[in-house]
Amino acid sequence: MAALTSLVAILAAVVLIAATSAYALRTTISAVVINEVMNPNHHQQSNCREEIQSAYPRNCGYYITQDPRRIAYDKLCCWEMEKLDNECQCQALEQLVQEVKVQAEEKQQMPRMDMKDVIKRAENVPVFCNLQQRCKFQSLSL
Repeated sequence: MAALTSLVAILAAVVLIAATSAYALRTTISAVVINEVMNPNHHQQSNCREEIQSAYPRNCGYYITQDPRRIAYDKLCCWEMEKLDNECQCQALEQLVQEVKVQAEEKQQMPRMDMKDVIKRAENVPVFCNLQQRCKFQSLSL
């Protein structure tokens, strides 16, 4: 009888542990799924940040800030943009424009009108390079 009681107690403990583990796993999976549904761009933004860092479109930065007739950065910029995932292209260009803006403010070099030209040229890169994405940088304030 004592052996049967011990066996039942052990079996109950195993069932309790299994149920707790299954609940914890279900809670974790639910949290991940809810996070993906509520914020679907979070994972993409994280991946884009990493991709932009590893394949930084430096020539696009030159292209959007230089006189396009002087230096042929346009083709190099298109090549760099094609290497990025479609979903990351606008984010990369917006990051470049933001960096140009910060540098211009620090050095007090670029008037507001020139910054508008930089934004316009950056928004035009996907059209010029015949990319699938189209970019509009509404989050950039002048």
